[in-house]
Amino acid sequence: MFSEHDLSSRPAKRQKTSSDEPSTSSFERDASFWFEDGSIILISNQRTGFRVHLGVLSLNAEFFRDMSGPAVPDAKGDTMIDLEDSTQDLTHFLHALYTPSYFCAGTPTSYDTLESLLRMPTKYLAQQLRSDVTKHLTIIYPSELADLGKHTDLILPCSDLHSLRAIAMGREHNVPIILPAAYYYASTLPTTQLIAKLSRTSSS
Repeated sequence: MFSEHDLSSRPAKRQKTSSDEPSTSSFERDASFWFEDGSIILISNQRTGFRVHLGVLSLNAEFFRDMSGPAVPDAKGDTMIDLEDSTQDLTHFLHALYTPSYFCAGTPTSYDTLESLLRMPTKYLAQQLRSDVTKHLTIIYPSELADLGKHTDLILPCSDLHSLRAIAMGREHNVPIILPAAYYYASTLPTTQLIAKLSRTSSS
């Protein structure tokens, strides 16, 4: 069992903390991702546990290929890791890793899902998934002016404020190629909408 780590940004190699005592004493099993033959339990910051396969994780995400560190298995031999990721982020991420058809570039996908599927691969170095999400975003926010507005059907939910979410994704997760088009869309928003959005964001 790993001791608790700060995984709020891209994880570094695991280091031993002042205590090897587990902080994984209580959690609720996820209904979809709890495999009896799983070899690792990922625990979200909302105390939801996902018992999955290290082989699947390491095949798709470079971070999980090096599990060196003060690992102490629990009574069943499972490795347990406390993460700072939300249950929603982990759920979308695992769905994408276990079911390739869960996300396909160019297929309508909610922005909630896109945000999770960009955040998690960036953090855990799942390069192929990150590349697929980036490709999807560049379809919506193309670098060529002639292609702008051709794929508005991919914007879910259909909202004039989609560009603000795209700007946040591009800036936070280093996808600069989508920013010019996203800024263009944002520039067409009525000032009242922008002010209302900023007010909600600052008060949340």
